[in-house]
Amino acid sequence: MTQQKLAEQALRSSEARYRLLADHSSDLIARHGIDGRWIYLSPAARAILGFDAEALVGLDPFEFIHADDRGRCLLMLRNLVSSGQEQSATYRVRRADGRHVWLESKAKPVFDSLSGAVVEVVVTSRDVSERIEATRKLRRREADLAHAERLGTMGQMASEMAHELNQPLYAIANFADACLERIQQQPPPGASEREELNRWILQIAQQARRAGDVVRRVTKFVRKGDLDRESLDLNRCIQEASVLLELCGRSKEIDIEYDLASGLPPVVADRLLIEQVLLNLVRNGAEAMEDLSDRERRLTIRTFQAEPETVGVAVSDRGSGLPAEHLCRLFEPYFTTKADGTGMGLAICRSTIEAHAGRIWAQNNSDGGATFLFVLPVPPLDRQHGA
Repeated sequence: MTQQKLAEQALRSSEARYRLLADHSSDLIARHGIDGRWIYLSPAARAILGFDAEALVGLDPFEFIHADDRGRCLLMLRNLVSSGQEQSATYRVRRADGRHVWLESKAKPVFDSLSGAVVEVVVTSRDVSERIEATRKLRRREADLAHAERLGTMGQMASEMAHELNQPLYAIANFADACLERIQQQPPPGASEREELNRWILQIAQQARRAGDVVRRVTKFVRKGDLDRESLDLNRCIQEASVLLELCGRSKEIDIEYDLASGLPPVVADRLLIEQVLLNLVRNGAEAMEDLSDRERRLTIRTFQAEPETVGVAVSDRGSGLPAEHLCRLFEPYFTTKADGTGMGLAICRSTIEAHAGRIWAQNNSDGGATFLFVLPVPPLDRQHGA
């Protein structure tokens, strides 16, 4: 028997074993040409896609893939054919009844024994719709908890917000009364009086903007929505959130200082949720210094780049620090050391940062107090200008 016949016999034997395995697998196992068209589908096609396997042979699977996922799957096929390396993807496919199911697929190349070129693709797919839906429900629940936490935060800061709004509103009323009185004077105001009126009117506009900024920040902070990622400059995020951060600090008679590193690359994140993490950490730090009498009540917010792939924020207080046995439990749901605490603030911080593929932790300072830190990944350069 020639070497070629031996190779053909070995191939047929291998295909028979492969077919036996595929026929009894609950996963969908399919062979595709390098153009993507189905060559073979295992019987699991009936359970997963609602079609008989034979009815799909020769068809283009991309016609069944959800339009939002089609481009990504085409790219996966091209990468596999060009590189000869395994690929994986999770995407939606239309069933025979019109519903879409989520498939998690792993694609492996089949090489020509002589040329070494990719001649086929074998894809093993599993229906993960239940897992995806469970993850979505968890995210919705976490979003509801985060929203409730923000509403609770604003409730606790109501008196500080009223004070913050009263100041510019009182100034507006005073400057407006002064302008009205001067305009009503007889004779009409001269050039120097008109210049003074202009200054007062500018003050009215400035104080109105200040009051409006407080309302705008609070309104945006308590809104409810899904994860809304964008290219985000952490320094600018902190600066724009400073109205709320300093409101929180003033309520505890805490001074806040900023140490923002220059030249930080942007991250891809939900601005609102990162602001919530910042506010929670500032509140924690402020509460840790409530009983201070012998040291300055100061809290520092610092940004940094630990390594090329991550940037981070550190919130440091000058309190008494954290007990060693609490450090590993701080971010657990319902764990709290406060008599009136819910134990959800830091847990929400952790779930938020982890949803952004980041990490959050706490440590004691060598000179007293504690620091809470989180880092977020920096996306590749080609993704930094579009989330």
